[in-house]
Amino acid sequence: MLSMNKKTYYIYYLIILSGIFLFFPSTYAATLTLSPSSQSVSVGGTFTVNILLNTQGTSIDGVDVYSLRYNPAILEVQDSNTSVSGIQITPGTLLANTLTNTANNTTGAIQFSQVTAGGSTFTGSGTLATVTFKGKAN
Repeated sequence: MLSMNKKTYYIYYLIILSGIFLFFPSTYAATLTLSPSSQSVSVGGTFTVNILLNTQGTSIDGVDVYSLRYNPAILEVQDSNTSVSGIQITPGTLLANTLTNTANNTTGAIQFSQVTAGGSTFTGSGTLATVTFKGKAN
């Protein structure tokens, strides 16, 4: 049997949980997909992969692709902007400002981040960025 104080705390706990579910609308996460999802390429051949964003109807103000991984033994990212130091992918135009844009062909990791400008938001879908790969081995 619960004491009076434990019952009170239990009731407060239920009220707080109910408030969280009633006052905060459920959120739908934006999705990122790759297109095409698979590709055959010969050694020395190149192909592109689009990183597609779909906000699922939710307004967003930024997107972080923290680490898109690939096998650096068989693929190499081709630099989209040779006037800037390092290796970059091609940014899309969905969001105004590109904050991070790096590809590391040693570790096989891409990091990419974009945000909107001036307090604006984005709702919709489209190409966030494009990666050009070169086949290194079979």
